[in-house]
Amino acid sequence: MISFDEAQKIVLSHTIKTIPSTIPLLESIGNFYSDTIVADRNYPPFNRAAVDGIAFYWDGTSPIRESYQLAGTVFAGEIWNTEIKDFQCLRIMTGAPVPKQLNVLIRVEDIIAANNQISFKEDLTFSLMQNIAREGEDLTKGTEVLQKGTRIATQHISTLASLGYGFVPSFEFLTATILRTGNEITEPVNKEVASWQIRDSNSYTIRTLLKDYPVSFHVRTAKDTLEALIEQIEEGKKSDLLIVTGGVSAGDADYVPEALVKCGFTCHFHKAKIRPGKPIWFGTHRNGCVAFGLPGNPFSVQVGVKVFIEPFIRASFGNTEKTFCTKTITHERAKKISFDEFIVANENENGIVIKKHNGSGDISALLSSTGMVQHKAEVENLSAGDAVYFYPWIKMD
Repeated sequence: MISFDEAQKIVLSHTIKTIPSTIPLLESIGNFYSDTIVADRNYPPFNRAAVDGIAFYWDGTSPIRESYQLAGTVFAGEIWNTEIKDFQCLRIMTGAPVPKQLNVLIRVEDIIAANNQISFKEDLTFSLMQNIAREGEDLTKGTEVLQKGTRIATQHISTLASLGYGFVPSFEFLTATILRTGNEITEPVNKEVASWQIRDSNSYTIRTLLKDYPVSFHVRTAKDTLEALIEQIEEGKKSDLLIVTGGVSAGDADYVPEALVKCGFTCHFHKAKIRPGKPIWFGTHRNGCVAFGLPGNPFSVQVGVKVFIEPFIRASFGNTEKTFCTKTITHERAKKISFDEFIVANENENGIVIKKHNGSGDISALLSSTGMVQHKAEVENLSAGDAVYFYPWIKMD
């Protein structure tokens, strides 16, 4: 049995080769950049009026004239091509180009207009490039804006559109098969269930946690027989990713590890020092499929997805950002085993509060929780104020 760190390192060393593609802008959120996003020109592309006002030239030292002659008006979307003579000014609307020979813009609220002459209210302060956004002050042509491998987020869309990315360099979707196992598994829609039956929650948990990633899911079911598992794994291994839930422990009907090997998978590890989720199985097939075998208990599945499968998917798309953040725990916690433990928790304004639950099979453990905390194997006790790794259930960036 290997440590959590060793297990995660092995998983991340077997990422899937993803295929670059271009995706329509509004369909790209949640995907990853397959190329670096760069500015195609200066932004703003001209000296831009930040307010509606009057623009004129000033040398920066001489007294401001009592009045300037109004030569005309420039609206957004227009360019002024006529000569501007000494002591003339232009009325310029917000967003319009300011001719480069003009270097001061005074708000329309601060001017006095009479007979085509413009003067200014008393006690105004003047400065060069006042109320003018300089060409290129936001971005200069060729500037790297977003790095390859970064996840495409909602807040990127406006910038991408401004930069001309109607189609975004990203990736084709991965394909994934979720294979739920067990004679007791039935569909959630079934109102009538026998006392020994369990409604499937695991496939829904996996798809929910990974719903914003570029992955297409298919769900299959297998009874607890070696023959049934082999039949379904043979179909599932046609996907890029195979996620099996249940049947990976050491019970009499836990045939998943054997079935995976018989289907041509190489086992890289079986069991890791984590709680819950110790029986996790990980392997690869020569056809490129990567398989995870997760214990069937609901919280074990959630842990396996958050600490192994989600980082694996990100890494396959060139993203190595952490799926956790560092927070402060608000109370003490003692640990009785030398494993990395993952515990359901809530984040509030004071920090992280661990929730009580009844083990990995507790179906209500996740209710009203916002994520989970990692209690590291080498840390015997946590004290109030200690830094901990917190995994939020949904992380977009």
